[in-house]
Amino acid sequence: MSQDTKIDDSKVIREKQLNELLQNSFRAEKYLNKPPLFAPKILTSPYADKHFIHKVDTQAIKQYLVYIECGLVGTIDATPEGLVVTNLCPRVWSEYSEGRTLLSDNHVKNQFRFPFFDSLDLERDCLRIGFEVDEDDVLAIAAITLEPLNEKLQVLAGDQLDIKALHTSSASSEQEKNSTDDVVKPRLLVLDVDNTLLSTHAYDAEIALASGSKLTAESYLELLPSGGVHPFDDLPAKTYPRPHLQLFVAAVQAMGYDLAICTTATREYIDRVLPLCGIELAEFSVIKTREDLTFRGSRIIKDIRMYAEYGYDIDQIVVIDDRKDVYYSSENLLQVKEFLAYSEAYKGDQELLIMLKKLEYLGDRSLPELRKEIGSYEYRERQLEKLLRHCFKADKYVAGYERYQPTLIRERSFDPDFYNHDIEVNNPVDDIKIFFVYIDYGLVGLIKVHENGYLVDNLCPNIWKNVPGGKSQVNLGELEANNVLSGLDEVKANEICKALGYEEYSNDILRAAAISLLPLFGNMHVLAYFSLFDDEL
Repeated sequence: MSQDTKIDDSKVIREKQLNELLQNSFRAEKYLNKPPLFAPKILTSPYADKHFIHKVDTQAIKQYLVYIECGLVGTIDATPEGLVVTNLCPRVWSEYSEGRTLLSDNHVKNQFRFPFFDSLDLERDCLRIGFEVDEDDVLAIAAITLEPLNEKLQVLAGDQLDIKALHTSSASSEQEKNSTDDVVKPRLLVLDVDNTLLSTHAYDAEIALASGSKLTAESYLELLPSGGVHPFDDLPAKTYPRPHLQLFVAAVQAMGYDLAICTTATREYIDRVLPLCGIELAEFSVIKTREDLTFRGSRIIKDIRMYAEYGYDIDQIVVIDDRKDVYYSSENLLQVKEFLAYSEAYKGDQELLIMLKKLEYLGDRSLPELRKEIGSYEYRERQLEKLLRHCFKADKYVAGYERYQPTLIRERSFDPDFYNHDIEVNNPVDDIKIFFVYIDYGLVGLIKVHENGYLVDNLCPNIWKNVPGGKSQVNLGELEANNVLSGLDEVKANEICKALGYEEYSNDILRAAAISLLPLFGNMHVLAYFSLFDDEL
C-alpha cells in the first residue's frame, strides 16, 4: 500500500469515527417523547474521494436538522415551494409555531445568517475544505463548517441526502484523469547549497581589522571544528559537507528524482566546493546560481517557475532550502534547519535523513496539493473538536470545570513543516497524564496517571457509582474490576489507533479510549486533557 493511500484511509477512518460519536451525542430524544428517526450527517471532506471534483450542489441537501443544546427541535426541508420549517418542540424553539411553516426568502435572509464578515470567512472555509457554495446559502455553510447559527441553533445535514450528488463530476474529467494517470511525469528536487548541503567558513581580514580583532587567519582556522575541506588555495576557509550528504543524493535519485541546484552562490564557487564534498556536478540536470537569478532591488529572488522550461511541471517540483524568504512562492518548499558547522556537534546532524523521511512520506504526491489537503483536514478536525466540546458538558452534573477543555488527540501523520517528523521524538500522548471521564456526555470525574498507578477523582458519585466519591488511589486491575475501563470495543479501538499512528497504545485501555473516542461500559467516554502546567488540575 502506498503512503498516500494510507494517509487517505486514516482520514476516512477519523472522520467516520467522529461522525459516529457526534450522531450519538446529538440526540432526538432530549426534548421529544416520540422522536422521529432522523440522524445527522457530518459532510465528509470530498478529498476522501479523489474521483469527485470538489464542488457542492447544495440542493442535494434536502433536509437540515435543527438542534438546541444538542437536542433535536425541528427540521428545515428544501421543497419546490421553498424552505419549510417543521417545529417539533415549540417550548424550546420558540421562534416558530408548532408544525410546518413555509419561509419567505426575506425571512430566511433575516433569520438564518451569520455576521457579514463571518459569512465571508466561512464561505472561504467551505472552499478550503473542498466545498464550493453560494455565499447566500447559509444553511449549507452551517452544515458544512459546523458553525452554530444565531448563537443558539446548530444546523446539521439530515441523512436524507445523496452524498454522491453533493460532488459534481464529469465524464470528460474522469477520462482526462484516467489518461494522465498512466503518464509518468519527471520529478525534480531543487537543492540549495550553502547552509543546506554544506557549510563554509572563511576568514575575512577586513572585518577582523574593522572590529579590532587580533585573530589571524591561522588562529581562525584552528578555532574551526575538525574535518572539512579547504576549497581555496588563496583564501583561509573550510567547507564542511552536511553529514549523510552522499547517502542523501544517492537515495533521492533512487526515488526517481532528477536533481537541480538553486543557489545565491556563484557558479565558480559551486564548481569548486561540490566535487570536494564528493558530489559531482554531472548529478544535476539543471544548475542555477547567482548569475541566473532575479534581483528585486538588492534582494535575490528564487523562482521555481524557471524550471518549467526544462519540461518539469510545477506541481512535480520539491525544493529543499534552509530559507523560505528568498522564494517567490514557498508552497513547494521543504524547509531544512540551517547547517552551520561551528563546533564538533555538527557531526551529529541528521537533517538530511529527516528530509529523506519526508520525501518517502510524500511519495509521488504534489507537495502543494498535499499541503492543501492537510489544511483541509486540519480545519475539519478543529471544527469537529469544537463541536465535540459543545457536546461533552463540563457543567451538566458539576460546576467549576467549565474552563478546562478536553483535548482531541490528533492524527500522527506526515507534516511537511514539522522538523523532527518520525526521527525518534517523544510521543506527545506520553505527556498526557489527565483524562476526563464523562457519563452520558456530562463530566463526572478525572483519572490522573502517576508513577504509583492512577488517582481517581469522582466529582459526581450519584452518577459515577462504581468508584468511591472523592479522590482515591487505584491500580489498573482495580479500575478494570470496577468496570471503569471495561466495555471498550478493542478491535475497533485497535483499528483507529493504528490508522491514526498510535498503534503502540492499542493495549493501553485508557489512552486507546481517549484516542478512539469510543464509549466504554455505561455510555462512559474518556477524553484526554493536556496542559503545559502539570499542577493545573
